[in-house]
Amino acid sequence: MSAPQTPQVSVYSFGYLHDTKVFTWNPQFVIDLRRLFRDPHRDPAFRELTGHHAAVRARVLGQPGARAFAASLAATVMAVLPTDDTNAVPVMVALGCAGGRHRSVVLADTVATHLATQGVRVHIQHLHINRPVVAR
Repeated sequence: MSAPQTPQVSVYSFGYLHDTKVFTWNPQFVIDLRRLFRDPHRDPAFRELTGHHAAVRARVLGQPGARAFAASLAATVMAVLPTDDTNAVPVMVALGCAGGRHRSVVLADTVATHLATQGVRVHIQHLHINRPVVAR
Protein backbone atom coordinates (compact mmCIF):
# COMPACT_ATOMS: atom_id res chain seq x y z
CA MET A 1 0.00 0.00 0.00
CA SER A 2 1.43 3.39 -0.99
CA ALA A 3 1.55 6.33 1.38
CA PRO A 4 -1.18 8.94 0.93
CA GLN A 5 -0.08 11.91 -1.12
CA THR A 6 0.27 15.30 0.51
CA PRO A 7 -2.59 17.59 -0.45
CA GLN A 8 -1.77 20.33 -2.90
CA VAL A 9 -4.43 22.58 -1.37
CA SER A 10 -5.86 22.75 2.13
CA VAL A 11 -9.23 24.50 2.38
CA TYR A 12 -10.60 25.59 5.76
CA SER A 13 -13.89 27.08 6.83
CA PHE A 14 -14.09 28.99 10.09
CA GLY A 15 -16.15 31.49 12.06
CA TYR A 16 -14.82 34.92 12.96
CA LEU A 17 -16.97 34.98 16.11
CA HIS A 18 -14.96 32.09 17.56
CA ASP A 19 -11.46 32.42 18.98
CA THR A 20 -9.34 32.38 15.83
CA LYS A 21 -6.17 33.53 17.61
CA VAL A 22 -5.40 29.95 18.60
CA PHE A 23 -4.85 28.83 15.02
CA THR A 24 -1.27 28.19 14.03
CA TRP A 25 -1.95 28.35 10.29
CA ASN A 26 -0.86 31.02 7.90
CA PRO A 27 -3.00 30.68 4.78
CA GLN A 28 -2.09 32.31 1.49
CA PHE A 29 -5.74 33.27 1.00
CA VAL A 30 -8.11 34.45 3.74
CA ILE A 31 -11.56 35.35 2.51
CA ASP A 32 -14.03 37.17 4.75
CA LEU A 33 -17.49 36.23 3.50
CA ARG A 34 -19.47 38.23 6.07
CA ARG A 35 -20.17 41.16 3.76
CA LEU A 36 -20.08 39.30 0.47
CA PHE A 37 -23.10 37.04 0.87
CA ARG A 38 -26.26 37.07 3.00
CA ASP A 39 -26.18 34.97 6.15
CA PRO A 40 -28.67 32.06 6.30
CA HIS A 41 -28.43 32.39 10.10
CA ARG A 42 -30.77 35.39 9.90
CA ASP A 43 -33.64 33.03 9.02
CA PRO A 44 -34.58 31.09 12.19
CA ALA A 45 -35.39 28.01 10.09
CA PHE A 46 -31.72 27.82 9.02
CA ARG A 47 -30.03 28.76 12.28
CA GLU A 48 -29.39 25.25 13.62
CA LEU A 49 -28.52 23.82 10.20
CA THR A 50 -25.06 23.75 8.66
CA GLY A 51 -23.62 24.16 5.21
CA HIS A 52 -23.88 20.41 4.75
CA HIS A 53 -27.68 20.65 4.61
CA ALA A 54 -29.09 20.88 1.08
CA ALA A 55 -31.36 23.83 1.96
CA VAL A 56 -28.43 25.89 3.28
CA ARG A 57 -26.30 24.98 0.29
CA ALA A 58 -29.08 26.05 -2.08
CA ARG A 59 -29.61 29.31 -0.18
CA VAL A 60 -25.92 30.25 -0.25
CA LEU A 61 -25.20 29.17 -3.83
CA GLY A 62 -28.44 30.75 -5.03
CA GLN A 63 -27.17 34.21 -4.17
CA PRO A 64 -25.96 36.37 -7.05
CA GLY A 65 -22.28 35.77 -7.67
CA ALA A 66 -21.78 32.89 -5.22
CA ARG A 67 -21.08 30.18 -7.79
CA ALA A 68 -18.91 32.49 -9.89
CA PHE A 69 -17.00 33.54 -6.77
CA ALA A 70 -16.21 29.90 -5.87
CA ALA A 71 -15.14 29.11 -9.42
CA SER A 72 -12.94 32.22 -9.59
CA LEU A 73 -11.30 31.49 -6.25
CA ALA A 74 -10.57 27.92 -7.38
CA ALA A 75 -9.07 29.25 -10.63
CA THR A 76 -6.90 31.69 -8.66
CA VAL A 77 -5.64 28.90 -6.42
CA MET A 78 -4.90 26.77 -9.50
CA ALA A 79 -2.82 29.62 -10.91
CA VAL A 80 -0.49 29.67 -7.90
CA LEU A 81 -0.01 25.94 -7.39
CA PRO A 82 3.64 24.95 -7.46
CA THR A 83 4.56 23.08 -10.63
CA ASP A 84 7.23 21.00 -8.87
CA ASP A 85 5.69 18.64 -6.29
CA THR A 86 9.04 17.72 -4.72
CA ASN A 87 9.27 20.38 -2.01
CA ALA A 88 5.84 21.88 -2.34
CA VAL A 89 3.75 22.65 0.70
CA PRO A 90 -0.02 22.90 0.33
CA VAL A 91 -1.55 26.20 -0.67
CA MET A 92 -3.86 27.14 2.20
CA VAL A 93 -7.23 28.80 1.70
CA ALA A 94 -9.37 29.94 4.65
CA LEU A 95 -12.96 31.07 4.19
CA GLY A 96 -14.62 32.71 7.16
CA CYS A 97 -18.14 33.80 7.97
CA ALA A 98 -19.64 34.87 11.28
CA GLY A 99 -20.18 31.50 12.95
CA GLY A 100 -18.40 29.13 10.59
CA ARG A 101 -21.47 26.96 10.03
CA HIS A 102 -23.17 28.22 6.86
CA ARG A 103 -21.55 30.40 4.17
CA SER A 104 -17.94 29.40 4.82
CA VAL A 105 -18.80 25.70 4.82
CA VAL A 106 -20.76 25.84 1.56
CA LEU A 107 -18.19 27.92 -0.27
CA ALA A 108 -15.22 25.95 1.07
CA ASP A 109 -16.85 22.72 -0.10
CA THR A 110 -17.64 24.28 -3.48
CA VAL A 111 -14.08 25.55 -3.98
CA ALA A 112 -12.68 22.16 -2.94
CA THR A 113 -14.97 20.39 -5.41
CA HIS A 114 -13.86 22.70 -8.24
CA LEU A 115 -10.22 21.95 -7.42
CA ALA A 116 -10.75 18.20 -7.10
CA THR A 117 -12.44 18.03 -10.51
CA GLN A 118 -9.25 19.58 -11.93
CA GLY A 119 -7.18 16.75 -10.42
CA VAL A 120 -5.89 18.75 -7.45
CA ARG A 121 -5.36 16.83 -4.20
CA VAL A 122 -7.49 18.70 -1.66
CA HIS A 123 -7.77 18.50 2.10
CA ILE A 124 -10.83 20.22 3.58
CA GLN A 125 -11.55 20.98 7.21
CA HIS A 126 -14.48 22.80 8.77
CA LEU A 127 -13.08 24.23 11.99
CA HIS A 128 -16.29 25.48 13.61
CA ILE A 129 -19.13 23.60 11.95
CA ASN A 130 -19.89 21.65 15.13
CA ARG A 131 -19.66 24.58 17.50
CA PRO A 132 -22.88 25.89 19.05
CA VAL A 133 -24.77 28.54 17.12
CA VAL A 134 -23.38 31.95 18.03
CA ALA A 135 -25.90 34.30 19.64
CA ARG A 136 -26.08 37.61 17.79
